[in-house]
Amino acid sequence: MHENLRNIDLNLLTALEALLEEAHVSRAAERLNLSQSAMSRTLARLRDLLDDPLLIRGPKGMILTARAQQLHVPLKQVLGGVKGLLQREVFDPLTTDRHFHIKGTSYVAQAYFPAALQRFYQEAPGASLSIHNLTFNEMAGDEAASSDLVLCGGGMGIPDSFKQRQVGHDRMVVVMSADHPLAGVDLTLDSYVAYPHSLITVGGSPHSGTMEPVLERLGHRRDIQLRLPHIVAGLEMVGQSHLLLTMASNLVEKFKTPFNLVIKPLPFDYPPIDYYFSWHPVHHQDPGHIWLRNLFYEEVRKVIGGG
Repeated sequence: MHENLRNIDLNLLTALEALLEEAHVSRAAERLNLSQSAMSRTLARLRDLLDDPLLIRGPKGMILTARAQQLHVPLKQVLGGVKGLLQREVFDPLTTDRHFHIKGTSYVAQAYFPAALQRFYQEAPGASLSIHNLTFNEMAGDEAASSDLVLCGGGMGIPDSFKQRQVGHDRMVVVMSADHPLAGVDLTLDSYVAYPHSLITVGGSPHSGTMEPVLERLGHRRDIQLRLPHIVAGLEMVGQSHLLLTMASNLVEKFKTPFNLVIKPLPFDYPPIDYYFSWHPVHHQDPGHIWLRNLFYEEVRKVIGGG
């Protein structure tokens, strides 16, 4: 018998299965849409390969040799395994116990992820989820593929090799205490720069201060008296101080009343923040990942500004 797998045509195993189950050359040929002569040649190759006649004539037709009978069950297992390798995974969220990993800045986690959680657990009650804080440029590392999905605006160092889908955009607004001197008047550029500011440095991105170049082109600068990485703490501090805070708008509204805040339009032109879902290419064709990213896209899309 040949020992080298390179000499084995895997199509012979399919033919062998038909011959063992039909115990008849003509019926096996018909089952595989082959001519009887082609199946006879295939049987001859199998006899040579396995060093056994496989089918012999009996008083009422062809019968399986002992070797052929022994091959029947393991052959079905082998062919079943090969078919399984070639078939795309079927992902059922209702029965999965898969654990997913998602990344976003603290702003993103608070502003957008809650919208998807209810549906996530409704559709996949046995699944679980870890939400990780996203820091600048960390997705460039070797561990990047361990995160299923990332949601962030530009400037966080997402590699160009990642797949992306734009989900929408957010606009910048100015937040202040309802007791602030500017709370009851229209905000102007001059009044905006006349008061001290707070800056929230989410994710450690060097682009957290991108407002400065815009102001410089307008001939102004702002006085930043407080820097911190915490969204909710920053909002509460602004509500109890003389500081102005410039940040994306979608999260602010829910804290407006409890933190005594007023929200005003930015008094100069500033481009919206485009948000993208990003994922490593290794996940792109994975059925479970496709379900995850479509679910989060659809739910986040409902709360984020249009794109």
